[in-house]
Amino acid sequence: EQQDESAKKQKPSVVMSIASTTGLIAIDIAFRKLLKFYSIAFPSALAGCGSLFTAMVALYTVKPSLGDSIYTLLAPGSAVLAKWLPVFFVPSLVTLPLAQSLGSS
Repeated sequence: EQQDESAKKQKPSVVMSIASTTGLIAIDIAFRKLLKFYSIAFPSALAGCGSLFTAMVALYTVKPSLGDSIYTLLAPGSAVLAKWLPVFFVPSLVTLPLAQSLGSS
């Protein structure tokens, strides 16, 4: 029984992390295209996050193992994106003071 618990706590494989990250990116791209197709000015990441959360809660309500399995599949990708998120934002923030004034001056 302890082996089962330790197996669940192990780090996910590289393949699983890549697949999960790819899945989350594909969801974002799909929502970006959907919102653009319907000319809706709304962040695709926020729409995807809300829809994914709603779907997972609905699946968990119907059958808890479904919601848990989707969470288990997407958690490694979420961890990868959270870990590397600063790499994508820091360069923009560093160059922000160099940008031209955005005010009405």
